[in-house]
Amino acid sequence: MRRIWREASDSLEDLLWNEVLMRQDFTTLGAARFMDDIAAIQSVASYCHAYSDPGSLPVMEKLNEAALLLNLPMTVQQPGDVSLSEASDAIFASNSGADEMLQRLNLSRISRQDARNIAAKRREAST
Repeated sequence: MRRIWREASDSLEDLLWNEVLMRQDFTTLGAARFMDDIAAIQSVASYCHAYSDPGSLPVMEKLNEAALLLNLPMTVQQPGDVSLSEASDAIFASNSGADEMLQRLNLSRISRQDARNIAAKRREAST
């Protein structure tokens, strides 16, 4: 059961990453909908995964981090928050800037190139 569930959740994450995230551009509302959909899938996946493999790591963490980056707000709401434009500027400026921004956002599962690809998917970031 563990092996089957792990393969299924990995396949689902790959499908959502490659066929949805990397092929679509997202508005603010579209990004929010994507994040809600990922959260719903994760709740079911986490339940199934915990049932088959108690104490294991959460599933689809890379996709979850991508959704968090995709959903950065256009403007800063509170001091210390990061806006989409601030993150995009840092991610595209240099490798060290991208690394610092990923660390600041606590995103450890996505690479610099993944972050650049994801930031480019927000329509508002490119305007």
